Amino acid sequence: MYQHSHSARPRVFAVALAGLLVGGVMPASAQETGTVAGTVVHASTAQPIVGAQVVVTGSGIGTVTNAEGQFLLLNVRPGEREIRVHMLGYSAASRRVDVTAGATTTVEFQLEESAIALDQVVVTGQARETRRREVAASIASVDASELEDAAITSVAEMLQGRNPGVTVLPGGGKVGQGTKIVLRGPSSLSQGVEPLIYVDGVRMDNSTATGVFTGGEGWTGLDDINPNDIERIEVVRGAAAATLYGTEASAGVIQIFTKRGKQGEQRWNYSGEFGVSNSPKDWWGVSVYSDWFYDAYVNNNATQQQHQLSTSGGQEGYSFYASGSYSTQDGLLPGNSTEYKSFRGNLQLFPRSDLVLNIGTGYSDRFVAMPQDANNIYGYGINALTAGPRGLFMPVEEIPLINVGLKSRRFTGNLSAEYKPAEWFSSRATLGVDVAGMDNIELHPYGANDSNPLGRKSNYRRDATTLTADISGVFTFPLSENVRSTSTIGFQGNEIKVGASEASGQEFPVPGLTTVSSAAITSGWEYRGVTRTAGVVFQQDVGLFDRLFLNAGFRLDGHSAFGDDAGYAFYPKGGVSYVVSDHEFFPDLFDSFRVRGAYGTAGRQPGAFDAVRTWSAISAVDGVPAVTPSNIGNSELGPEISHELELGFDASAWNGRVGMQLTWYRQRTEDALLPVSYPPSDGFVGSQLENVGEIQNTGLELAVNGTVLALDDFVWSAHAQFATFDNEVTDLGDLPELYQHWTQITREGYPVASYFGDRFVMEDGEVVVAADDYIGPPFPTKTFQLGMDFTLWDRVNVRGLMDHAGGHFIESSTVRWLTRTNVPNGDEIVDESLWGTSVASWCHDSGADELTQAICESPWPESGRGNVVRPADYWKLREVTVSYNLPQSMFAGLGLESARVFLSGRNIWRHVKDHMLMEPEANYSTGSDLSQQDYFNTPIPRTLIFGINVGF
Repeated sequence: MYQHSHSARPRVFAVALAGLLVGGVMPASAQETGTVAGTVVHASTAQPIVGAQVVVTGSGIGTVTNAEGQFLLLNVRPGEREIRVHMLGYSAASRRVDVTAGATTTVEFQLEESAIALDQVVVTGQARETRRREVAASIASVDASELEDAAITSVAEMLQGRNPGVTVLPGGGKVGQGTKIVLRGPSSLSQGVEPLIYVDGVRMDNSTATGVFTGGEGWTGLDDINPNDIERIEVVRGAAAATLYGTEASAGVIQIFTKRGKQGEQRWNYSGEFGVSNSPKDWWGVSVYSDWFYDAYVNNNATQQQHQLSTSGGQEGYSFYASGSYSTQDGLLPGNSTEYKSFRGNLQLFPRSDLVLNIGTGYSDRFVAMPQDANNIYGYGINALTAGPRGLFMPVEEIPLINVGLKSRRFTGNLSAEYKPAEWFSSRATLGVDVAGMDNIELHPYGANDSNPLGRKSNYRRDATTLTADISGVFTFPLSENVRSTSTIGFQGNEIKVGASEASGQEFPVPGLTTVSSAAITSGWEYRGVTRTAGVVFQQDVGLFDRLFLNAGFRLDGHSAFGDDAGYAFYPKGGVSYVVSDHEFFPDLFDSFRVRGAYGTAGRQPGAFDAVRTWSAISAVDGVPAVTPSNIGNSELGPEISHELELGFDASAWNGRVGMQLTWYRQRTEDALLPVSYPPSDGFVGSQLENVGEIQNTGLELAVNGTVLALDDFVWSAHAQFATFDNEVTDLGDLPELYQHWTQITREGYPVASYFGDRFVMEDGEVVVAADDYIGPPFPTKTFQLGMDFTLWDRVNVRGLMDHAGGHFIESSTVRWLTRTNVPNGDEIVDESLWGTSVASWCHDSGADELTQAICESPWPESGRGNVVRPADYWKLREVTVSYNLPQSMFAGLGLESARVFLSGRNIWRHVKDHMLMEPEANYSTGSDLSQQDYFNTPIPRTLIFGINVGF
């Protein structure tokens, strides 16, 4: 049956701005253009700066400097034009030049080092491209050029440990496992806590569903994006900066910008990486069977390789970037591997001096072989680590016969136009599509195991098509010599179509058959749904003396999932940014000092059919088709709305050598969607979502970076980040509590999805049972990162990153199963004296404390689940990289322009607070937003990669 979300309200907005740009897109007379050429150098050393961004302000024309610090801007409109240069770690610079038709104008820029770049341009969360000094809310960013030599295989790893307030929660140590990303903690109790993902302005589907049985372990759509194609990432961490994304953005926004072409001669680049992953034996040492399992099954020579060939260039009228990539990676467990292929092509066209067209395409093909594990009777951990070779539910040697294959294909395309017919008006329009498809299987072949002696197969297919439309116009007027007004009006809309189906078959008649249709018993189901959202955006900015900036705006939203009587959602915002250091009275110690404050709102919509009354089809007596009540419906159902206040400052001192950013925020989610039960006499026994809850998040984010020592042949820079997070459920309506997952329960006055349970505690020197005890929150309450960067002789670079998270807990079913005492353990691996005891290694440690002894001696399941909720604090040496830029004399005559080799390690060292956990970061239930559960998760491996990068 095809189901369609009921409301057509978003279509009202589709015509609201139909004439917005009509006058702006009328053809203007063509005119001859000019060229701007120049160099960008270090102000103190006069050394060329490579990779600096150079743009003609307001035109969309831009490029980056080459190895000599040179740049060339083609197709520049004649007249007085502003040329702006910015580079991470340096103060931005701008010059006004007179461009003459048919001639070349030259200019030189000298950039000063700066730890805080207030003139850097940001896009995400803004109605237009905006300098940081004008932005009232904090926006985190990641420059991909700084990570080219790091042992990174996914977008999530690019974000990990880079910015405060960005929490990256890996699924585990298996390759292909997804990662959960949470910005400033959970802001919803039922509708998801992960941010929206945009690629070049196009919304992408980030589904974590696999549709086939893996024991709960999943993947994520974000891993379809090739990290090597990314230029930068901008992260909006809260509602104060997410207002312009409206109803679906209360959990934040991550926008990925892919690489674009550079005007000039065509260049090619090849990068190749070859690596190996392993894990120390003591990381697995939770069971008396760990050593046997480690020696027999853990692959400590898990190899990986990655190859990418890219090209870029451009001439007058166009620029381009294209790349092709191929990679493979093996996991630590048998049957775990990935294969990845991708292509990207980005084209910029300059048909006239006031018009820029951007065309982008990206395609990826990914396959993951996922081993059986986690919450799974067919899994390695639950069988091998609890009962040795014979297994608890099946012999371990039979597990590799089960196949799980996850396959995805994704195409993302965008077309955008930037048009500036006059100095006072510019417009931008983006149309895009993201098409993601899955084809996943789980196969138990005929005779593979005693649990399914005749075999079975499931085939899950899902496709999601996301359409994005974004159009805006910007009107800029000087109200006086020192006052500038900028008004922006726009329209944003998305349509998401999802189709999913599953076919299952059991009992193959003979060996060798592997299709669902060849099974004796078959079944299937199908789902289709469409949701639409559309909003009108307005923002007014006023700049005074280029130091005080005020802004106010709103978004008015309609969504197809709202109830018929819910109306439109209104999201206001406002902010102030004040660069105090621009005053002459400010101390010379500071190069820049800015204070900022922002208030904003964003929402989270209900599910596609949560507001309507629904019925489920069933097969009644004698197979007669019938329906049964499902969802009661709520015509007033609307979005959750998050209100956020953010205050902070940015400072740079000592000639740009030290920078600091401090942000305090308070976020309150009102009308949180909660499942409310109605009397069964109404005929509906299920629950209905209602806007009745409230959540509050508060936190502090601090980032410090700077140059510790700068000599002619040696530069030492460092950065440190610290963040705190506090979360509380302040209202559950009339619900006494909300069950989340096993010991995870949401109660008023406590953090979302906290752990509660019976557990042993010490009281007056004795072990006693604390009933229904509050144990702690599931998300980190504090994080800390410390990074170092050393550069020697402009050729050798050494970087390192230390990462810490703490204050949170995780429920470990690994611990629960290993401390069972009601299953004998007799075989050749364990001495008969251990029969009937726990197989957990800590239970056989003569130095175990009294609480540990009590857990080991308590019969299972009488021992409360609270005893297996463990502290998840950790310290990790996340990255270490050494790179070397080869001198040109070493590859002269080979046709190469540059060559670099590097050695990079990831997760090299770790310290885990609780000895009972194999991996405190892992969470087997990746697809569940609030669930933080360990279930025989594989330790995240150490990875060592050797790489080479050559340009020609």
